[in-house]
Amino acid sequence: MGKTALTRQAKLARAEYMRNYRKRVSSETKAKWVQQHRVKRREAQEAEKKTKDKHNKEVRAIQNRRAYVKLKNKPSTPCPSTPNSKTEFINNMIETATPTTSEKLSEKKIYTRRERDAKDSVANAAKSVVKDSKVRKKLLAEMKGNKKAISETLNLSRNHFYYKSQKGSNPKVSHQLMQDAIKFYSREDVTTRYPNKRKNLLVLKQSRAKTHKMFLEENPGCSISLSSFIKLQPKHVKLMRAGKWLQCLCDICENVQMICRSIRLSTVRSNMPSECSSIFEPGKELELCKLTVCSLHNDRCVMRKCKDCSARAGLEKYLSVWVSDDDRIPINYNQWERVTEKVKGKDVTKLKKVAKSGPRWKLFSELCDQFGKYPLHLRNAINQYKAYKNCKENISSTEVVCVVDFAENFTCRPSAEVQSAYYSRTSVTMHPMVCIFNKESDVRRDSVFCISNDLTHDASAVSAFIKVLVEHLQLHYPSITNIKIWSDGCAAQYKSRRPMFNLAHQFEIPQHLSVEWNFYGSRHGKGESDGETGVIKTFLDTEIRAKELTFDNAHEVYNYLMSSDRHILDGSSQRHFYYVPSADMDAQRSLQQLNLPAIPLVRSIHQVRSLPPSTLLYRRSSCFCSEECRHPKEWKRFTFPGMNVMLFVHH
Repeated sequence: MGKTALTRQAKLARAEYMRNYRKRVSSETKAKWVQQHRVKRREAQEAEKKTKDKHNKEVRAIQNRRAYVKLKNKPSTPCPSTPNSKTEFINNMIETATPTTSEKLSEKKIYTRRERDAKDSVANAAKSVVKDSKVRKKLLAEMKGNKKAISETLNLSRNHFYYKSQKGSNPKVSHQLMQDAIKFYSREDVTTRYPNKRKNLLVLKQSRAKTHKMFLEENPGCSISLSSFIKLQPKHVKLMRAGKWLQCLCDICENVQMICRSIRLSTVRSNMPSECSSIFEPGKELELCKLTVCSLHNDRCVMRKCKDCSARAGLEKYLSVWVSDDDRIPINYNQWERVTEKVKGKDVTKLKKVAKSGPRWKLFSELCDQFGKYPLHLRNAINQYKAYKNCKENISSTEVVCVVDFAENFTCRPSAEVQSAYYSRTSVTMHPMVCIFNKESDVRRDSVFCISNDLTHDASAVSAFIKVLVEHLQLHYPSITNIKIWSDGCAAQYKSRRPMFNLAHQFEIPQHLSVEWNFYGSRHGKGESDGETGVIKTFLDTEIRAKELTFDNAHEVYNYLMSSDRHILDGSSQRHFYYVPSADMDAQRSLQQLNLPAIPLVRSIHQVRSLPPSTLLYRRSSCFCSEECRHPKEWKRFTFPGMNVMLFVHH
């Protein structure tokens, strides 16, 4: 106790001494003490921090080693193989990534769901704002990156994006120059227009470099690079390699269209009024015909027997100024004409495309000559098409509509052949007959294919094929009593005295069946049978190449088609194949009657009905206005006198 009390007294005395000492010392000394104290405290804190950091580092190292060992020993989870599960797996990895990993993913343009939603909201907002043209110009001008992705996000076309993005404070190409370039691509001397059901298809007539050079020559004051000119190319304008082969066109219609095209280009280059060129645009041929006749429904007018109808007077209304203001620059145009050539010492007549050139008045005279017969030709084509459409749409349960036509002979060639075998190939005749009928208020199709080794496409072959068709209809559709046949107007096959004689005697078919034959407009005879031919020929060519097949005659082709899946016997669309031996056609050719009377103006007939035993009813145009036709006076009668009803002839 004594010692503790002394110590306490000593401490109190020491504290009293220090208080008195602090009172005596100066303020400078006191500040020095404070500074020393602060230094010591800071050193102590730093030492404590280093100790803690060292400790934490050691702890983390231990934890990392444990985590590494744990991860190393953990079995790996394989990535799923299916698209849906793989997508879900990757999405989970992105969503559960650490902040550091998410940052690295964002640098690679890989975003989480939250970030994607934010970008979608920004895109939707821009899409709503983009309707304002002023805001759109500013918005698109500031955007950088992939134009295709940006345009798809904003629901704008790439061309539109390009046009508007060029409109900044200092545009590279003026808006007027852009419009001129786009309009230049649609000119007929620059591109060729092809018919397309979906959209207008234009194909460049030369390379883009030459097209660009042509544009600069016509616009010397403009400055536009080739790359900018290519960017302005519309989507429906394709390169030269996209050009198509157009076959089986009407030469009469093509001649008129080629003249109209040359006139239209000349009027545009001469800065004529727009009404001078608009009437000659493609698809307005019917309007041109109406200008040259009083009425297209009057036979006297379209046959040029009316004194008030004149092709020249009707066309001068639009072309008088153009013809009178002749700049003496020859106009180039083409025409399909029959040309006689020397081939191996013999005169051979061919239909060739002839290049012509002449002044405006010559081209105008050529157009007037073409329109002498063109209205009748076009009216027949349109009328027969409408009649065929009406005939198909109003089929009764006892009627059948048959579209018949000879196909191009199928060439039996192997997938691999030697050089000399090319000259010994075998050909096969195919005659498709597409039957359209109404069964239980449902339109059905049945394609009857006649296959033969006989390569003579004449009236005797047609008679043999029609006989097969009738037997097929009697077997599968016994309720059919009326057969309406549609075909082209080939003289050797369907439209001359020989086929008419066979039709008058009903091709040896039962008398309770009535046969009616209709013809498409001249040179406009493409129908369903051509499509069926393409299907079968493509199938055979594919099978030959894939399976290395070899066909030597028509019977082998027939047997293969019968064993294939193309021989369909059920469903709404059916297909049947028949082999017709050459002996059937030879038997009819042996029964020739050479002195058949000619039917008046047989080439102008488009509808014929048989009236047994040997009489025909015919008229110029087909009509299916009702069951009881409103035009009975149009029918004319022709009887083959003194003919044996069992003779089926061929010239």
